[in-house]
Amino acid sequence: GSGVVPATLSMSGSLDMTTGMVASGTLALLGCASLPLSNRHAAQSFENKWMDDATQLEAAIETLFKDALHQIRTELSDSVAPYSRYVKTEGDWLKELSDQMETGISRAHGLRSKI
Repeated sequence: GSGVVPATLSMSGSLDMTTGMVASGTLALLGCASLPLSNRHAAQSFENKWMDDATQLEAAIETLFKDALHQIRTELSDSVAPYSRYVKTEGDWLKELSDQMETGISRAHGLRSKI
């Protein structure tokens, strides 16, 4: 910790006990002052990483949903296709019958007017 250097210097005889305590206290104060700065930096770093991960997750989920929706639409279109073809074929056949009936009615009116 912060008292290792003064304790080592004190043991070696370079510093007396009072100087060692003052140096140790000074280092402790500097350490305590730097902790909030370090904590703020760690918190900011964590927040930046969190936001990057959240952005990547959001993009991945959006891609996943788009792929799933595309697959569902394709499967629905494929499953409904035979019925759509049947309805179109029947509609075309009914239109043809309607046209033939209109032609027949028109001819019948023409014949009736000749009689």
